[in-house]
Amino acid sequence: MSRGRSIRTSCDQSVLYSNRAAKILAQVLSPDEGASPRTRLQDWHPRLVPPSALELCRARGMWSGEVALDSPYRAARVLLVKIHALGDYGGVPYGLSLRDITLEHDRELELYLRNSELEVALSRLSSAQEAVLKTEKLASIGQLAAGVAHELNSPLGAI
Repeated sequence: MSRGRSIRTSCDQSVLYSNRAAKILAQVLSPDEGASPRTRLQDWHPRLVPPSALELCRARGMWSGEVALDSPYRAARVLLVKIHALGDYGGVPYGLSLRDITLEHDRELELYLRNSELEVALSRLSSAQEAVLKTEKLASIGQLAAGVAHELNSPLGAI
C-alpha cells in the first residue's frame, strides 16, 4: 500500500510543509540535490506541477491529474497529483496530495498493448473466417453446377 504524500505550499509554490513520505519522494525524484533544502516545488521536480494546474485550481478550487516524471537516476514515475486551494482568494496556500501510480500505469499500458494485439488477431481471424465461408460457398456452387451439368449430359437420367 502506498503512503500518502502531503505538501502545503504558498501561492508562489514555496513549500511550507511536507510530510516524511513527501520528503522521501523528493529525494527519489532528484537525488542530485543532496541534503540541500527543497524550498520550492520546482526543486522537487520541474514538472511536478503543470503550469496551468495552479491557475485552474484557483478558478475551480481543485485540480487533479496524472503527471509523468522522468529522472536520470531512475525509471520514469507517474504520479497522481491533486491540488486543493486552502483559502478563498488570490494569494491562497495550496495543499498537494501525491500518489505514485507508476505500477498501475504500467499495468494499464500492458493491458492496452495486449488488447491491441488481441484486436489484430481477431481481425485476422475474422478475415480468415470470411475467406473460408467464401470458399465453402464457391464449393457448394461448384457442386451444384456439376450436378446440373451431369443431368444435362445424361438426358435419359433426367427423364
